[in-house]
Amino acid sequence: MSRGGVLGLMTEKFVIRDMRLEDRPAVERFMAGLNDFEMKLSPDRSPGAEIAEAHVDFLLGEVARLDGFTLIAEVDGQAAGFLLGYVDSLGEGDIHLRPEFRQSGHISDVFVDPIYRRRGLTRAMLDEAERRFKAKGLAWMDLSFVDANDGAEMTYRAAGFSPFERIFVKPL
Repeated sequence: MSRGGVLGLMTEKFVIRDMRLEDRPAVERFMAGLNDFEMKLSPDRSPGAEIAEAHVDFLLGEVARLDGFTLIAEVDGQAAGFLLGYVDSLGEGDIHLRPEFRQSGHISDVFVDPIYRRRGLTRAMLDEAERRFKAKGLAWMDLSFVDANDGAEMTYRAAGFSPFERIFVKPL
């Protein structure tokens, strides 16, 4: 499903659409950029060039297996960002949550090319993901990000996300 918008006060238009085969190189470039950015925030990340192709293979497999989608934000005919989302389910024996909350729409990865940031593309992709997850009858959606990524936190809070659980780690 495509959606259009106008970015800021500019006349530049964008659409949010499903990934096409010819978008694969751009998605790999975005994945490398995402990992390189997160590598500056967290020591557990690998250099983007080393993992991009294989990680995109893995994630696209998850999207296919788990009733998901890969969105592309396109500006003036150019891929400017991507979002990967799929349905995440608890195991059958994991009954601590009410049945309607045992599945969620999970946003696995979001990235916008730095030259296209602060124009509403992430928010537009999140809005489209929300629409798709609601259409699947899901009660909630979730995402995670590296704690030191203040820009991501501001964007996600502005889109209506709020903290739910916290994961603490301790290096050994």
